[in-house]
Amino acid sequence: MDDYYNEFDGSEQPAGPMGGGHEEHLPSGSPVRRCARVVIVDSDARDAKTIEDALVHLRVECTIARDCEACMRLLDEGSVDVVIVDADIDGGDGLDLVYAISTGISNICTIVTCSSPDVEIAVDAMRCGAVDMVRKPINANELACRVESAIDQSRRRSNDERRVKRLKRICERLSEAQQDSHDENVMCTDLAGVYDDIAEQMQSLSVASEYRALIQQELDVEALLRTTLEFLLTRTGPTNAGIFLPTGQDDFNLGAYVNYDIPKDTADMLLDQLSDVVAHRLVEHDDVVRCETDADLHKWFGSGASWLEGSKVLAMSCNADDECLAVITLFRESEGGFSDELVKELHAVRDLFADQLARVVRIHHRHLPMDKWPGFDVETDEDWGMAA
Repeated sequence: MDDYYNEFDGSEQPAGPMGGGHEEHLPSGSPVRRCARVVIVDSDARDAKTIEDALVHLRVECTIARDCEACMRLLDEGSVDVVIVDADIDGGDGLDLVYAISTGISNICTIVTCSSPDVEIAVDAMRCGAVDMVRKPINANELACRVESAIDQSRRRSNDERRVKRLKRICERLSEAQQDSHDENVMCTDLAGVYDDIAEQMQSLSVASEYRALIQQELDVEALLRTTLEFLLTRTGPTNAGIFLPTGQDDFNLGAYVNYDIPKDTADMLLDQLSDVVAHRLVEHDDVVRCETDADLHKWFGSGASWLEGSKVLAMSCNADDECLAVITLFRESEGGFSDELVKELHAVRDLFADQLARVVRIHHRHLPMDKWPGFDVETDEDWGMAA
């Protein structure tokens, strides 16, 4: 069984073809990640050179394509992480190219450039699958940051896809080994342990894929928050939940909430307290905080924990590009705690939520205090709400 455990060691390998890359080795045999490859699709030679120059310090390999057809030929050769597409290429076919890439090659991230972007164009670009949009003339520092983020996202996609393929391969090998084994008792014990590991990772990947499919078309903050809360409830069962959004002054306001069992006369005060205490404490914490006892609560939240005494709590910050875009808090009575499996699933959900929220913010240029964001004064029923 050693072979199976060695293959299923959880290590990440360099990305494969079509957005993933190939594995190289140092003389010692240690793997080293290849440099990222970026394709620039722009018919204007000066604009293409400006983009290429902006990425020099990232140490990426840039290739310029003058039209959509040339770009697709490059993609067929493989090993591409990011494609930067001029929206006006080939008379305005840039978004068609973005759609073709996003639907045909899941690991590649696309960034759209545009001389006169507006919300309508940005929304169309995101619906076609672009992860970002950058205004022309290009700001070199801004573009470099966006491309670096897209490269990271592309490699995460590649890692997820590779992990699924590896798990399927292991399952096939284990099945064959089980059929050939003469010592069924030993084999069954080994299989049970490995299958548990496989099932756990497959479940996390399945949850992440399901959630990504739900939110990838949500380009409005309200809709994204509601969809996220609804999805979390399918994983947690009945629970109280709040999503807190930064105001821009090192503070948080309540963005959306679900009231499961809070007395209505104290719900507003409790949620205000959570935005002041819980959210602020988690801004720079990069893990899911789990409080099983009142002692845990006081350790994390100090005097503010008194509002949550007797509850089980899960809380996590949601970060994109080293910026905290939201804090999610789940809590309910102590007899209804949260499982270990849920904690692991939340790691994937919060990263996807942060990435999508960052996209929405970029689309609508909402780097403003939350009290100036439109659309947060909607009240629904008594147990659901969107709040300013």
